[in-house]
Amino acid sequence: MSAKKMKNKTASSIPAGIGIGLLVSIVITLAGSALTAYLIHSESVSEEGMGYGIIVTLLLSAISGAWISAGRIQRLRMQICMLSGLCYYLTLLAMTALFFGGQYNGLGITALVVLGGCGTVAILGVGGGKHRKLGKKIRAHR
Repeated sequence: MSAKKMKNKTASSIPAGIGIGLLVSIVITLAGSALTAYLIHSESVSEEGMGYGIIVTLLLSAISGAWISAGRIQRLRMQICMLSGLCYYLTLLAMTALFFGGQYNGLGITALVVLGGCGTVAILGVGGGKHRKLGKKIRAHR
């Protein structure tokens, strides 16, 4: 049999990669929320533009968290991206229950934005990177 090439030794375990991606998503969510609040407070953006700021913040958070998770784990890209998005969405639900007393508004739109961001990362990563050269194959020793 031919020898298998090992993956990069810097790959993380699945829980560690998902946790780091979730942490990045939460930090970007907090930074985006602070930026949106500052823009509304300084009257650079009207209060009607708050929804667009929220959507952009959620999308960037989901994309960055899925990207970091998939990059750290280095395998099962589609499943890892979707699992990262699910963990991020559940964290958002938990924060809503904790801080706002369970006033759930816009759950469907939030789920679609998070799913879209994570799905974008998963699809962009398919087929990219390692391509096998056509030509000489490694044969087993006889």
